[in-house]
Amino acid sequence: MKQKYIILRDDKEKKMIIREFAELDKDVMSALYEETYDQKVIQAAIKEGKDEIITAICTNNLYPFGEYAEKMAESIIELYQTKDKPSAELFFDDKEMILKEQDIPVVEEVKTEAEPEKETDKADDLLKDDDPKK
Repeated sequence: MKQKYIILRDDKEKKMIIREFAELDKDVMSALYEETYDQKVIQAAIKEGKDEIITAICTNNLYPFGEYAEKMAESIIELYQTKDKPSAELFFDDKEMILKEQDIPVVEEVKTEAEPEKETDKADDLLKDDDPKK
């Protein structure tokens, strides 16, 4: 599933808003949820670091995991360090993340010293003429 998060810094209302969207129909992003935070809480979390930001933004209704939460925390830090940037958009594709996380080793073909004869080799041997006079 493809997901989009919009993070808005509302200095007038002294709030930060995170809006979550998901692709429920092909190429159509549908709004799922919106969470509002007090800017003082977010700014205090920024001073403590990424882990504290992740703790501050996670709620019962909005719980981004792993890589998504870290990227959101990084975007929040950037959002509050750049005064002329009031919002950030993040796009995630679960399919890409799953493929990235799968650590499937490439299996190389291993040849043994004594490989079994192929069926075609046996058939060719049977068709050979054993009579040297011909």
